[in-house]
Amino acid sequence: MAIRPEIWFESDRLDELVLELKEIGVVFEREPETMGYLWRVAQLRDPAGTRIALYHAGENRLNPPWRVK
Repeated sequence: MAIRPEIWFESDRLDELVLELKEIGVVFEREPETMGYLWRVAQLRDPAGTRIALYHAGENRLNPPWRVK
């Protein structure tokens, strides 16, 4: 089984970015969705098959509601 890299890029305007990319023909495997860990994530693949995740973690990156203080 081959291990394939996955690349993550954060944007504070995730939903708008996804719409802009779709307008120029980029196909997404997963539309923007708020995950259980409260990051908003969309996924696509580059021409070589590498998975790319676009996400917005915002305040939940360092201070999620479940963080132990």
